[in-house]
Amino acid sequence: MQYSRVHNVTLSMCFLEEARRKAPNDTLLLNEMGVLYMRVGRLKEAHQFFLLAHQSLPSPTRPSQY
Repeated sequence: MQYSRVHNVTLSMCFLEEARRKAPNDTLLLNEMGVLYMRVGRLKEAHQFFLLAHQSLPSPTRPSQY
């Protein structure tokens, strides 16, 4: 998750996509991908990742518990 903080979008995408192949339902990873896509203006994709992150929560109706 640190890669997006160094402001290297290409490197961030590579590492996050590789992480997603290994853990496709990881809530924090999906959220981080949403943030990264939002930062580069790819809002439809960002929205999809935010939805996936929310759906991957153990209790989507109570997200604050996670």
